[in-house]
Amino acid sequence: MSERISQPSRRIPRSAFSFGILLLLAGIMLVWWDSRQMVTLYTGSYVSLREDTFYFGPSLAMILGQLMIGLGIAACGVAAGFSYSNRAQIRQISPALIIGLGMLLLLLGVGLLWWDSYQVKEFGWFAYAPLSNAELQGELTASAAPIFGKIALGLGFLGLGVAGGLAWGRRDRTGERLA
Repeated sequence: MSERISQPSRRIPRSAFSFGILLLLAGIMLVWWDSRQMVTLYTGSYVSLREDTFYFGPSLAMILGQLMIGLGIAACGVAAGFSYSNRAQIRQISPALIIGLGMLLLLLGVGLLWWDSYQVKEFGWFAYAPLSNAELQGELTASAAPIFGKIALGLGFLGLGVAGGLAWGRRDRTGERLA
């Protein structure tokens, strides 16, 4: 009976960690690819553009890449939580505490990113005749809010993954059936 329980226990962390690394690499590649794309800010016109014509938010590829990175971090957290769930020091920590902390960090990260998306971002040039048949391309620099927001999101995903791995590992080691 103990062999049957211990055999999947060794496979689960390896599989979760491998899946997490795969998601991390795919997400990083997607974010890198999207960051290499140029953003056209001006397309050559004498007519002034309306104030709401520009959108500086993340593209769909950037959102998908960041979500894949977050899920990869969570999967690696599941592997770590599952592996260390039977240690004496870890047994004293409640998964509910880690879930609460992870959710708090996720909410903090989403709040910071949402707040930053509504901040005024300025760019421009001043000239007599603005570049009649040219395109102005450029990059916007990040402020501290999205940086700390993404760090909080990553730590929140990690916390939820570790809590899930701890709960799963404890159930598996006690011999309860995993559904």
